[in-house]
Amino acid sequence: MATEFEIVEFLRTMFPDVGDDAAIFELKEKGIVSVDTFIENVHFPIMGTSIFSLHDIGYRTTVATLSDIAAMGGKALYLLVSVGVKKGDRTWFKEFYDGVQQVLNMASVAQGVEVKVVGGDITYSENLIISMAVIGEAATPITRGGAKPGDKIGVTGELGRIELAWYTLKQGGVLPDWLRIKLLQPQLRLKEGLTLCDHVHAMIDISDGLLLDLSHILRMSGNLGAVINLGKLPILDDVREWCEKQGLNPIEYALSSGEEFELLFTYPPEVEEQINVGFTPIGEIIHKPGIYDNQGHKLTPMGWDHFARRTDPPNTLPTRLGIVY
Repeated sequence: MATEFEIVEFLRTMFPDVGDDAAIFELKEKGIVSVDTFIENVHFPIMGTSIFSLHDIGYRTTVATLSDIAAMGGKALYLLVSVGVKKGDRTWFKEFYDGVQQVLNMASVAQGVEVKVVGGDITYSENLIISMAVIGEAATPITRGGAKPGDKIGVTGELGRIELAWYTLKQGGVLPDWLRIKLLQPQLRLKEGLTLCDHVHAMIDISDGLLLDLSHILRMSGNLGAVINLGKLPILDDVREWCEKQGLNPIEYALSSGEEFELLFTYPPEVEEQINVGFTPIGEIIHKPGIYDNQGHKLTPMGWDHFARRTDPPNTLPTRLGIVY
């Protein structure tokens, strides 16, 4: 075991901008700030009992934090990382922060600007607690509240693997590589967010599930509605086959899977050919409140809710998706 001050000095060898009482930074454009907190046995299983390594946790929590900047069409510049842990030494912190740094390196390349760790805190905690604050900037930040009737709805990447991975682990199964890599090292969409910001009206990252996060856009855009073409949802063939073998519905997983960190956005139809990122058009914004499938059936938003029920394993949805027919 190392002392707190020995660990701080060790971290300064990894992050030379750390050391003062507060971080000093400059911004050229509008500042955007976000904070995320991650707790053992809530956001990830108890250490030593699962497939998650410290490196994986560092990686995954950093992607989750920077994803909020991507959703605003911004660049991430500075990261503050606070850790509460029961026992920690140089090896422990090195493994965790190597995961953090791997994501920061990728983010720096993606956006053409370096992202630095400039501060944080370490403290004692019975359970592992990680809190990250990211500071970024954007010339014109994209919010959730700009969707307009007639907008098309798009999403990057593909959906469903995260919830399917949690379900498989809960059932005592072994994750195939195509599920394992998505769960442990989700994609960071900073580059896509920077490109999309010139074309979209509203944007959010999928952290709670497509339907639930879409409902946030609709509410903040003036209580609008949406139609989702279920046949257009981006679902891997592997997901469809895996679900078919277990009697599961892949569409439900695509609609409700949280922590995907893909970008969900609305845009005017006339700019679709100008959007130079990989994405899938999946629906349209309408005046009538509510979310409906392309057959007119109402879809009930379900997804991850921290306060819905606390008896399930980490990241288990409180109930299955409600599709009202």
